[in-house]
Amino acid sequence: MLDAVDLARGAQAAALWRRDSQRWQNDAMVLSPDTTPDADEVQLEAYRRMGGPGRAAIMFRLNELSRQATIAGIRSRHSDYTDEELRLAFGTPCTGR
Repeated sequence: MLDAVDLARGAQAAALWRRDSQRWQNDAMVLSPDTTPDADEVQLEAYRRMGGPGRAAIMFRLNELSRQATIAGIRSRHSDYTDEELRLAFGTPCTGR
C-alpha cells in the first residue's frame, strides 16, 4: 500500500517529468553538446516520431549494450573468472554488495 511518502515522491517525479517534458517540447534541451542545433533537431524529431515504445526499446537496447561492455571489461581484466564469478563481479557495482 502506498503511504504519504510514496505519494509525495510520485508527485515530485511527475512534476519533474512535466518540467523536463516542457523543456523538450520547447527545444530548450540540447541532446548532445557536440552536435549542431540542426542535427539535434533531426534527432529530436526522430525520437518524437518513434513514440514512447520506440524510445523504451532504445533504452533497453542501450542498457543491454552497457551490460555487455561492462562484462567484457571485467572479462578482459580477469580472464580466469568463471561465468559465475563474472556474474558476481558485474552485480557488485550494481548492488553495492
